[in-house]
Amino acid sequence: MSTPFERKRFSEDTSGLAIVTAFDPGGTTGYCVMGIHPDDLVAGGGLDNALRLFDYGQIDCGTRHGQTGVGMHRGHDGLNMPGEYRGIIDMLNVWESVDGCIVLEDFVLDVHKANRGRDLLLPVRIISGFSTLIQYSFGEKALERIFIQNRSLAKTTCTDDRLKVWGLYDGHSGAHARDAVRHAFYFLRDCRGNGSDAARKRHCAWPDLFFDPEVHGLARPASRKKASSRRIGERVTGLG
Repeated sequence: MSTPFERKRFSEDTSGLAIVTAFDPGGTTGYCVMGIHPDDLVAGGGLDNALRLFDYGQIDCGTRHGQTGVGMHRGHDGLNMPGEYRGIIDMLNVWESVDGCIVLEDFVLDVHKANRGRDLLLPVRIISGFSTLIQYSFGEKALERIFIQNRSLAKTTCTDDRLKVWGLYDGHSGAHARDAVRHAFYFLRDCRGNGSDAARKRHCAWPDLFFDPEVHGLARPASRKKASSRRIGERVTGLG
């Protein structure tokens, strides 16, 4: 059984933070959780020193050396459905423990690098299974919290050298965890500042924290206290 995700790096109360959970889906799925005070996003200053929550790691989503499950001996070599499912449950536990929005790395097939193994489309299966579980557990509206992000933009902007300068680089974390860190930080950068695009993206990502600029305009307060009503990440009654 999957164990609840435990935050290791920042133990302060996460209530009221704008939190993003980013995943680099695959046989080994990287994850990163970042949280920041809403005012720090609106101010548009440096983000690395403003982070209040930062954690990352890797989840086995069906690779043979890890959660092999009970299907491998039945001739499904390279297609570990039980392991994939267990990994997706772990992904859900990571996000559910902190709520907030979700960023998934986009998958575009490179025909020049494609192999013929069953793991070729593993990222697609992980994204599909994870989004299906989100919808089943929390309702269709929860899918609005999922953002698909371009892989190359995050990698070219948040390079290893820049992660080191920002104090976000861990050479022992694993490549997939580092890619998830890139995606989380890039997403926060996209939501930073007083521009209309950033304001709209903040509202879409955290509607309980940020006003809708289409309704209130940019001259109105950009953030508000977190609503005390049912949180968006709360499970739908009777499901899962």
